Amino acid sequence: MRLPSRHLARRPPVWAIPVNAFTLTEMMVTVAIFSMVVIAMVLLQIFGLKMGSLTSSKLKSTADGLKVLDQIRNQILGASEAVLIGNVNASNNTFTAIANGQPAIGNAVLVSNSSANLVVFYLNTATGTFYECASTNNNQPMTLAHAVINSQPFRAEDCFGNTLQMGSSTHYSIKTTLQFSNLVYAIPTPVYDTYLLQSRATPREQFDNN
Repeated sequence: MRLPSRHLARRPPVWAIPVNAFTLTEMMVTVAIFSMVVIAMVLLQIFGLKMGSLTSSKLKSTADGLKVLDQIRNQILGASEAVLIGNVNASNNTFTAIANGQPAIGNAVLVSNSSANLVVFYLNTATGTFYECASTNNNQPMTLAHAVINSQPFRAEDCFGNTLQMGSSTHYSIKTTLQFSNLVYAIPTPVYDTYLLQSRATPREQFDNN
């Protein structure tokens, strides 16, 4: 028996469902942009690490340098007998004062409070190391600073900043100059942090003699 057509099962219409996806070109562009962002972030982090290392090195070196200058200045200000500029032979730690009539410039300064209380500050120009050698410490050199590159850190000056000759009767101040050059980092290329610290001090014995 044949059923009427109106009782036949009807199939629902089949519609094409669109599929969303990236093309190969779009994927390549996306990966390229993402790679550029990642590389930029990595370079930014490296730059930040370098700047942090540079700042940390400068702050530490400056603080150490200022401590050294304060120590030298306090010794010069408190000198009760004599303050002499000269040179130290680093091989045997022998101090030799500048001869009278010669410019008072050298790598060392001797501060005398008595025959038993002598302090010498000097620079080993071969290693760039700055030392203190005191008779109260059995003349054993004590390291104060590293990476000092100027060979003659001490000089006697008048009030106008002119270098005096040794033995001059003019009132003078001892000018101390420490120029540092530290290796901050070596990758990708060596970078040095160079800076200058200066201090002046007038020995008290000049005023006591007036």
